[in-house]
Amino acid sequence: MLMLYPSGVWQHVNYGYAPLTEDGRLMPLAPQDETERFSLQLYHWTATAMGMFTNLDGKTIAEPSSGRGGGLLYLVKYLKAAKAIGIDISTAQIQWCKEYFKNEPKLEFVYGDAEKLSQLEACPPGSVDIVISVDSAHLYPNFKKFCEEVDRILKPGGYFCVTDFREVQYFPEAERIMESFNMKIVKKNNNTANVIHGLKLDGERRLKLIEEHVHFWFKPFLKWNSGAEGSRIFKGLSEGRFASYTHVLQKPKN
Repeated sequence: MLMLYPSGVWQHVNYGYAPLTEDGRLMPLAPQDETERFSLQLYHWTATAMGMFTNLDGKTIAEPSSGRGGGLLYLVKYLKAAKAIGIDISTAQIQWCKEYFKNEPKLEFVYGDAEKLSQLEACPPGSVDIVISVDSAHLYPNFKKFCEEVDRILKPGGYFCVTDFREVQYFPEAERIMESFNMKIVKKNNNTANVIHGLKLDGERRLKLIEEHVHFWFKPFLKWNSGAEGSRIFKGLSEGRFASYTHVLQKPKN
């Protein structure tokens, strides 16, 4: 993605979220942020624990697989997080983010493995208030190890807010794994209808980006994974084979 989109034209690689209203708007945004509204709404929905938190004032946030960093910028800019740490296994992504966000003192980007979080100097054990994960956890080879590492870096009483899509039959096992350490599920929601609605509202923009910025060799692959109507993800969600859930887990306070 970084090679295909070297500028800041596409800062979020998730499938979005929209309330089931005509315009699908969840929260106010500045005009310059409207372009990727639905992807930002998924960050808002996830990081606020589906409305449990009105803001993140004073909180330290960590995001494994932070990608291009646009979601973390939203958390410090709009939700007033004190610090947001982006962790990614792609050195190219991290270097890009460090340069692109060099004037954002509340953002920190570090190279790291989502299955080795507690080994990072940026987020040692017991140092993070909220860990967020947005449409990426299903990609980790060892999901259980990832959850163990999240549990380690959370402060007592800290939260793990995770939104992900999977084939429907795998969610019960994912929930069992998430609760196999100290964290327990305190809230969950099936977002599938909201993701589909957001993709319908955002599909034209997604396809236009591909048409205008991608070499023709890569266009079929990206369109198939774009989330726009007719794509692999859209079909899977619409046909009930895939689902999107948000889970909020909390680590005990003592």
